[in-house]
Amino acid sequence: GLFASSKMSVNKGNHVDAYYLMPADNHDIASELLSIANFEDQPVNKNASRFQLMISPASKSTCKEPRAWLLPDTVFELMEDDNDKHMGCGFIPVSLLQELAPGAAAVQVRIFVPSLGIFKGMLMSKVGIKKIQLFESMQKVGKTLKPPHTKLKGKAFLLFKNVMPSKSAEFIDRKVNPRLKNPPPSAEKELKSLCRMFQTLLTANGVPVGELDLYLEESCFFVRRNHHSAVGVSDPTNKLPEGSVFITGLGVGGPSDDVFVTRFPCTEAGDGKMLPVVRDKPPGMSDDEWCHLCGIHCGLIVFATPKSPDGKLLPEIIANGDLDGDYYLILWDKVILSHISPVVNSNDPVVDSESDSEQSDDDPWISQSVEVCTSSKLHQGVVRKRIGNDYLVTFEALEMEDQIMTKEEVAGDREFFDGISGHRGKGIQVEVEVSWVSPGGAKSKAWQSVATLRIQENVVDDLAQYALKHNLLKDIGWRWADTLVWQAQVVEILRHKVTNNCIEYEVLYDDGETAWEELSDQEGDVDLICAYAEKEDLLQKKSWSWLKPHIAKAKGEWFDRLQTYLVNTQRLLDNNQLTTLLHRKFRESHDGTDSDQSVSFGRAYKQALDIGKHGGKVDLPL
Repeated sequence: GLFASSKMSVNKGNHVDAYYLMPADNHDIASELLSIANFEDQPVNKNASRFQLMISPASKSTCKEPRAWLLPDTVFELMEDDNDKHMGCGFIPVSLLQELAPGAAAVQVRIFVPSLGIFKGMLMSKVGIKKIQLFESMQKVGKTLKPPHTKLKGKAFLLFKNVMPSKSAEFIDRKVNPRLKNPPPSAEKELKSLCRMFQTLLTANGVPVGELDLYLEESCFFVRRNHHSAVGVSDPTNKLPEGSVFITGLGVGGPSDDVFVTRFPCTEAGDGKMLPVVRDKPPGMSDDEWCHLCGIHCGLIVFATPKSPDGKLLPEIIANGDLDGDYYLILWDKVILSHISPVVNSNDPVVDSESDSEQSDDDPWISQSVEVCTSSKLHQGVVRKRIGNDYLVTFEALEMEDQIMTKEEVAGDREFFDGISGHRGKGIQVEVEVSWVSPGGAKSKAWQSVATLRIQENVVDDLAQYALKHNLLKDIGWRWADTLVWQAQVVEILRHKVTNNCIEYEVLYDDGETAWEELSDQEGDVDLICAYAEKEDLLQKKSWSWLKPHIAKAKGEWFDRLQTYLVNTQRLLDNNQLTTLLHRKFRESHDGTDSDQSVSFGRAYKQALDIGKHGGKVDLPL
């Protein structure tokens, strides 16, 4: 059998890492996998990412031995996780962690327990517990419904992927901790500058370019190295004040200072937050718990757990982070922090209030192109919004400032395309009836050739959408439009109703739209109906029992479907190209501030990064 990890390297050429299994005679790989965890009930894209957990490399001890063990499954317990507050981070007894990895304070893990399931995430050391505490947010595959694997019966496989604090944090620890010896100057050659995305985030939050450039230069030396990366973990004491963090290694006993925290990828000002740092023992925290936190070296940022049901999860509002192994940038340079302006702690879309109040959604000139000639040079501009009776126009050329133009200046002698009301003819003779608006506002209609109109940039998209709406994409003369439109796919059934003995379903499309429809007995539709019936517990009703054979068949084919999905290299290539394109668009649209365009492309880029692991869609700016 063959399965492949859905991972693509673009630095050394496009390729897929494939792993071949050579089973013994009469050996069923699918059955063996089901004896470890319940893969049958997982969507195929989820199973693809779960298989990568099974090929995770283990970190090595000082004796070069891989940190992986078979332990009794009684060492683990599955805890309830109200509102996903632990975000992929569990806890491990201090004594057990020191036995397995001396000197470690937290570990990134992969855990396979047939009686509980498959887990990934972080384990933070905790005082006063006797078992490894796992949370539902760490569970990636449910427990097996079959007899457990013979080698794992009553057992659990525990793998440490990374151990924290890491070796790379040692010199920062020596720099900030007055009780330790200063790092040697020779270690400064290992110091790296802030990546471009972090630099852009700081300027978007108000840091002057000159101050940032000076810090980048001076932070290459330990004297002003006032930032470092740390792995996020959940509070093992549950006593840190809500909304605060504890940063291991940065000292205690002083005044509470704020630090700037963000993570990669960060594409808008709100992806970074100023957070208060706990430096004194909070009320209710025991001396043992406080001593444990204070004794950990640099390399971890401990996020307070919300106490109220509606309390904000701090990692979630920092560029949609979590605690399953994410690294966070922490910056405490007082000069840089003095320039950072307050930002709203939300990831709500940026709204231009002036544009919202003064721009009409049906204004035909918004987003139209404008040409302006200066000094015998032609500049391309775009109408951004209406201000009173005039329009704001921005230009591609950096030397061109924004201009306020009248409607007459924007329109010139052009007529504005205002829609298509009909079509006639076939093949190269096909025509459409087009509505036009003159600069003075007068409307007119005319029959025009599709072959002529399709080369006009401001009309071609409308033509393609017209062809889609009227089911013309397969007709001669319209087939060119098929490559320009995205036909939305149904991704989920929301509810159903019975009308005249027919079942109608309210379906959700991948573009966010919903509609009531009758679904067919085609394979894709049946899969959706099966998923809906299982979710709503409808299979016990006689009218839904016809789905049971389909569900049994699909579960029996889960491994075949997974292999087909995994070896689809075109899917990986498409996702890589989409991600690369959106990142380039984000960089091109970002001018140091959060514009609607840069925020939209930034969020689309982050969504594209997640598609390979979680599926979903990308919201593109219009």
